[in-house]
Amino acid sequence: FDLDFSISETNSELFVFSLKMTSASLIGLVGVVLIFWQMILGNRYLSNFISFDVLDANKIHKFLGKYILIFLILHPLLIISAYNWDPITMLLPDFSTEFYKHVSLGVFSLWILLFIWVTSAIFHKILKYQHWQILHYSSYIFLIFSILHSKDIGRYITKFPFLTLLWNVFLVLAIILVVFRVILASGVFYKRFKIISKDSINQSTIVLKLKLLSGKLNFKNGQFV
Repeated sequence: FDLDFSISETNSELFVFSLKMTSASLIGLVGVVLIFWQMILGNRYLSNFISFDVLDANKIHKFLGKYILIFLILHPLLIISAYNWDPITMLLPDFSTEFYKHVSLGVFSLWILLFIWVTSAIFHKILKYQHWQILHYSSYIFLIFSILHSKDIGRYITKFPFLTLLWNVFLVLAIILVVFRVILASGVFYKRFKIISKDSINQSTIVLKLKLLSGKLNFKNGQFV
């Protein structure tokens, strides 16, 4: 009876461990995909290829930004619970082995995600838009770190060739996104204007007349209505 009980208990523990790890892996996989799409929807140049309604794309972007942290935070919590690791210790980077180097990338990703969420949800109204936008660019680092974190130690990514290929594609696309964002920030695609006149309607409203210096503008119906 004692032997049967110990075997049953062991099987139960293995089942709980497997359930936690499977759930953590699936949450991690879905979370990275959602972050990837959130970043695309947050870029109006790229979102135009998906939806003509910029406002709807921005609403989805903001929705994911608000609630994706709650979803993704379950990933490390389930792994810490499964391995019975010290949560305080796991919040610190460890480069002692190749495995822990990848785990540390996940730790860095978690800190970056928390940083983005706090600055966006709490301090967004306090920070100037330019400062908030610069801080928000750290989301690209988060995406690359998250992909590298799971690429070689992911429960299913290393098991299924299709997911391995998909994750490598994600990594390449993430790097392209970073390069594209740097190019946009440099102002290469911006239109250049010259201020012709400046009239004050009242204390809070100013009317500027601008002249396009080069190229042409393509307007959409109802764009400025």
